[in-house]
Amino acid sequence: MSQIKNYIREHEARFLEDLFELIRIPSVSAKSEHKPDMQRCAEYWRDHLKKLGVQTVEIYQTAGNPIVFGHY
Repeated sequence: MSQIKNYIREHEARFLEDLFELIRIPSVSAKSEHKPDMQRCAEYWRDHLKKLGVQTVEIYQTAGNPIVFGHY
């Protein structure tokens, strides 16, 4: 457990920056004016999952908001 806590402490700044980057996207899905932002948010998750090593990541367009699907 201490290894996990140490890892979190060592990478805290990066974790927070990733979070802040995500919440800067005004992606309130109930508002139609944010549809482009929802696409941007889906692209953020696609790119983030790829950085984490997920080998296959797809964005599926729907009648509503896009869906991000990834698997190893």
